[in-house]
Amino acid sequence: MKKIISTLLFVVGLVSFSFSQEAHQIASTTGAEDLAISKTSGVYEYTLPSNITKEALTKSASYYKTNFTVDFDEASHKATITIPENTLRNRYVMARLLTACKVTHIAVDDKKLQLYDFIDSYLK
Repeated sequence: MKKIISTLLFVVGLVSFSFSQEAHQIASTTGAEDLAISKTSGVYEYTLPSNITKEALTKSASYYKTNFTVDFDEASHKATITIPENTLRNRYVMARLLTACKVTHIAVDDKKLQLYDFIDSYLK
């Protein structure tokens, strides 16, 4: 009986640990309407997870200087990505930046989408 209870507690601990890790992998947007506008204007805003630092984002973004620029407000964790040449390729590269920041999900309005679903729905 003692073994069953300790095994059950161990499994519950692992599950709760995985849920807490996921929260550090979700970026949020300002909504579907703003994403539609961003697709034509080339200016995207994301609120990145709290574990992303300005230094880490700047380092990751430095590899993509020819594709876009990134401004980051550390207090609100809001990243503004400006794509001068707003092409599908550059939007894919922007998604690569999110991947480099270990973002796996994007919150759009009330939905939480996996990154590849977000790309299919809002960046293509």
